[in-house]
Amino acid sequence: MRLKVVKIFFDFGIYSLAILLAFFLVFERYLELPSLVRWLGHWHLLILHFPIVMILVTIVQYWRNDKAFSWYLSLTTLLTLVSAITGLLLSLEGGAKGDLILTHQWLGVSVAFLMSSWYWFSQNLSIPKVYFKVIQSGLVVLIVLTGHYGGMVTHGKEFLTFDPTGSDETTIISENPNIYTNIVQPVLDKKCVSCHNTNKSKGELVLGNFTSLMKGGESGSLVDVDNPGKSELLQRIQFPIDHEDHMPPEEEKQLTEVELGIIKGWVEQGAPGELYFSELIDTIPLYSIVQSKIEESKKSTWSHLPEISDDRINELSSVYCTIRRIYSNTNALQILVFPHSSYSPELLRNLKPIAKNIVELNLSNLPLSSDELKTISSFSNIEILKMSGTPINDDDFKSIGNLGNLSILKVYDTQLGDGAIGQLTALSGLKELYIYNTLFTKEGISDLIHKKEGLNVVTISDKALEFKSVLPLSEVEPLKYFFREPFFVKLKHPLDGIDLNYTIDGSVPDINSPVKEDSIFIDKRMLLKYFASKTGWGSSEVDSVLYLKSTRAPDEYELGEKPNLKFGERVNSLLFDLEKGPDNFDDDAWMAFRNENFVLSCSWNEAVNLESVILSSLIHPDPYIFPPSSIEIRGGLDEDNLKPLGSLRPSQLSERQNQQLKYFECNVESTPIKYIKIIVRPLQKIPMWHQGKGERGWFFIDEVIFQERTSAKPI
Repeated sequence: MRLKVVKIFFDFGIYSLAILLAFFLVFERYLELPSLVRWLGHWHLLILHFPIVMILVTIVQYWRNDKAFSWYLSLTTLLTLVSAITGLLLSLEGGAKGDLILTHQWLGVSVAFLMSSWYWFSQNLSIPKVYFKVIQSGLVVLIVLTGHYGGMVTHGKEFLTFDPTGSDETTIISENPNIYTNIVQPVLDKKCVSCHNTNKSKGELVLGNFTSLMKGGESGSLVDVDNPGKSELLQRIQFPIDHEDHMPPEEEKQLTEVELGIIKGWVEQGAPGELYFSELIDTIPLYSIVQSKIEESKKSTWSHLPEISDDRINELSSVYCTIRRIYSNTNALQILVFPHSSYSPELLRNLKPIAKNIVELNLSNLPLSSDELKTISSFSNIEILKMSGTPINDDDFKSIGNLGNLSILKVYDTQLGDGAIGQLTALSGLKELYIYNTLFTKEGISDLIHKKEGLNVVTISDKALEFKSVLPLSEVEPLKYFFREPFFVKLKHPLDGIDLNYTIDGSVPDINSPVKEDSIFIDKRMLLKYFASKTGWGSSEVDSVLYLKSTRAPDEYELGEKPNLKFGERVNSLLFDLEKGPDNFDDDAWMAFRNENFVLSCSWNEAVNLESVILSSLIHPDPYIFPPSSIEIRGGLDEDNLKPLGSLRPSQLSERQNQQLKYFECNVESTPIKYIKIIVRPLQKIPMWHQGKGERGWFFIDEVIFQERTSAKPI
């Protein structure tokens, strides 16, 4: 009797639940579930595992002719229906259903109804066994598919994707990534999108794309653009982990410190969709994080390069050939060869032992020929090659071979033309080509782009080719910068009938400024500015010369540290010869320091009262020549008791600049002195924007000028 009651209970429960499931399926769009019913849906994740096992057990018991088979069948059918109903209730919480949830839902419902069909058919003993075989086969297939899609709904689309390598490969990031697309979205995909996607939008929030993220969810917008620090997104991820609103939930994988920094940094920038790495200020934490990501990405692409030691790099480096690792702990090398009078093709041939490690090579402004290009053809892993300002032509270029990894080639200001198109087409990996001011024709460029789809060719703009009747610069004779005795200078111009306007007080000259005289008297510190003008012509640019009067040279002096570069006998007289070093930094008119400080001790037989000390220097970022970190002046009447008289911390470069001559002037406390010591510390760490970031900079000097207090005030 009791068994009969239980049997009736199972029958009633199965029929009722089947009808309820059908009802929910038909009217789900109209349902507004009370909180208790929604809570029941949360049990789906616990219940669903039981029917999966029970279905398989029931099939086995059927073929074993187990006497208790009917009870297995009843209990399994009941559990399957309960699992399907709770799953349907759970899906109604997430807002709009995506394709994955809909597929998982209908597969689960199919399992429930197919199980119910088996239960109903089993009441009729006359039904052939072949029908049950079909039902059982269908159940096995559906269970596998339902579980597969359920796993993707819970853990993300890629969760059940098989990776034959078993590796977690680093995503390749470009050198100037979009911050949202390449940096932020991957974090959201990894830690957030499994619960907030188009298939499972908890809180009606979808984080799979920028538009949906900015739209927000049922709680409103995630980002407060006007007050980023109060954005809900930041508050949620920064709540204590046991806080009920903390995201991701406590049981899920949490954001790492780096991932937290990425999202926080991006939101603090206003959460833009179009923000690139090059637009970030290098002092904010997000800049450092993204830079590390770029380095990590690059390192993964160079993992196949052969090992190379620092000793080997130092052995092959020289004053005129800088070799450095592109990123620390990588075997990828960047090489920069500077133009100098003793250059020969042998320099490149000496690099063959590290040929496979060379990724970036800069040979701009060198007297290259086909010999060097033949050598370059063995640099099989080179990605960036710069040969601008060289005499290479089409015939020379044929020697370069097919460098399959070469992606960026810069050859502007060369003799290359249409004859190089065939060789350029053979460079299979070439993506960017810079050829302005070359011999390429418009037809040739069009042909090249047609033959090599996707190639970005950078040429000079049409506006730059327009003729402008601008006057050339004037000249100053004699051209000298330092003096002790007064002298005269003249302004000259190669064309006749030209007005030469000038000023000597540092102001910018215009057409109302004085016109050139036969000569201009220079007897004190003076900034001469001048330009050329003529009716019907465009005026020349304003040029200038700063004249510095060295009022008192020391009677004796000595260097505390030897310079890095050896200039022979010039060292003894270099700093007080009143000669300005040329633009060519390898000229022996320059003295250079890098790993040691510039320390100069000077003395006078009689006491002097200095107003300032001026150091004539050079700035040239490409060969790592930067302003020094600091300048310190000490002095006194007693050589063994010098006190601080002045100091200067020159401002550093925030971006790449052209080569320029530079004066660093340090004001000195007014006091009589007979001894002075100048200490200049080269830049300890080159800024992050530079290819030599983190390395020491060079300090170049060619003259030291002492200004006594009787001299004119600085301009």
